[in-house]
Amino acid sequence: MIFENHHEALISQDVFDTVQKLRKTVRRTDNLGEANPLTGILWCADCGAKMYNHRRSRPRKDTHKPLNVYHCATYQLTHSKFDTQCTAHHISTDAVNQIILDVLKKTTAYVREHENEFVEKLRASSNVKRKETAKSYQKQISKNERRIADLEKIFLTLYEDRALGKLQEERFDEMISNCEHEKSELKAKNLTLQSELDEFTADNDKAENFIALVQKYTRFEELTTPMLFVIAV
Repeated sequence: MIFENHHEALISQDVFDTVQKLRKTVRRTDNLGEANPLTGILWCADCGAKMYNHRRSRPRKDTHKPLNVYHCATYQLTHSKFDTQCTAHHISTDAVNQIILDVLKKTTAYVREHENEFVEKLRASSNVKRKETAKSYQKQISKNERRIADLEKIFLTLYEDRALGKLQEERFDEMISNCEHEKSELKAKNLTLQSELDEFTADNDKAENFIALVQKYTRFEELTTPMLFVIAV
């Protein structure tokens, strides 16, 4: 039996939620046993897919440095099967780190000098993005539900065709299995989307949390894994 909020929490709800989100992202280790901290928080600007990290321990001939880049997942997974899905672009991890570091330095400096103005801007931006994302999720959920309803009708038609002898048993089993699989996938996607929507509804304004992070990381010259995890989530 679970009794929520019965005892004082060992960690804050924000920390718990952050850890749960991080656990959902698979971070594969390389041959050195290390996982790139940027994995799961970089997305392709063209197609919106995740960026995959590629590392090799052998130095490259042109730079004399080990390969460490991020590729678009869409291109990486589909270029051999389809003509055009996304372009063949990549970016080095060092370049990404430097870009993030520069942006964070500028942002934290601005926040320290204009805290109230930053809070208002962040609140406004967060609300707009949340509304746009929620609208997109609700539209996708409705589309999936319509498809699930169509699959239910297909089920009835298949059973009727089987009963009337219009459909062979082997073919019937194959089509039913495909429909069941698609239906299960759609339901799982809807559960995930609805969970995200529920988080939007229950989510408090994150401006104050960001201010606290800025105050915590007042001076820094390099990105650390904890810093990336907390700010990205």
